[in-house]
Amino acid sequence: MTDSALYTKTGDAGQTYLGTGRRVPKTNGSLEVLGNIDELSSAIGLAKASLPSSEISLSEELSQVQEQLLRLKEDLQSFGVQHALKPEDVDHLEHWIDAYAPCATAKDPKQIPGKTKVSASLDMARSVARRMERSLGKAGLPNALHQRYANRLSDYFYAAARYMEVKTDLSPSGTIEVQEDGPHRQKKLTLKLAKALLESVEMVAKDRGLRLVMAACDEAGRPIAVHVMDDAFIASFDIAVNKAWTAVALKMPTKDLVELCKPGGSLYGLQFTNDGKVVIFGGGVPLKDENGVIIGGFGVSGSTAEIDTKMGDIGEEIFKQLYQEGRVQW
Repeated sequence: MTDSALYTKTGDAGQTYLGTGRRVPKTNGSLEVLGNIDELSSAIGLAKASLPSSEISLSEELSQVQEQLLRLKEDLQSFGVQHALKPEDVDHLEHWIDAYAPCATAKDPKQIPGKTKVSASLDMARSVARRMERSLGKAGLPNALHQRYANRLSDYFYAAARYMEVKTDLSPSGTIEVQEDGPHRQKKLTLKLAKALLESVEMVAKDRGLRLVMAACDEAGRPIAVHVMDDAFIASFDIAVNKAWTAVALKMPTKDLVELCKPGGSLYGLQFTNDGKVVIFGGGVPLKDENGVIIGGFGVSGSTAEIDTKMGDIGEEIFKQLYQEGRVQW
């Protein structure tokens, strides 16, 4: 039998080499940590493969986490010589966690994984992340940054899993619509287009003597850009951002929620969920591509409900014009 590049036979006796060149048993604590990191990256890969293609932002986040884990491995294999993992990696995790916080306001000790395939895979990644964190401590390897990163990582997976469950609950069919790859692949609302939209609506508002706040968010409800006109109400900032989020989260204009959320309505009480982020009066609209797929949301606040509703509709029409004129940069 010829030798293969895929196996060396040097570990047949139950030993292998550390990054320092020292030969140790495969049960060594350092190797257990590295193995847990490999397993976690594989679990993340499974979660990415389970995502609908519309979840572009979450997929990109998970890829970044896999890259962070590679840097963590470099640090551990060098035994403190390298510092590939950076404090910014922890900052990124905290930013993402904060974005998902409305869907996971508190950890439920009775949370049972399996509500959706995607959330279950993210919960699995969280469990492996916890094991990795414990093995770091037992092996005596982590520095303060590694400990913070490992602790924050499991929180990230928990928040992301709850976010995917909420998105499923808000889907009219009870499932997340999967967009197939190919010529109709999901597009993204870029900063360039968001700014063009907000600037155009701002011009209309100025002509009408209005002082508004306008916000645009991506397909996951995360803000992309916010314009605050001079002398606009302070309260209008959060309201505009939340209107854009609501339009994406519920896949409908916020004006349609007025009747649905009245006492006796089919969605009565919805406005009290998600830490009060759900806005049930006009001014928020989903933004769609040529295939009717939601790629973002627009929200406006600062005047009466009727005027905000009208300006929201104007924002939607302006977006369609920008799209048809080819000013969309994907």
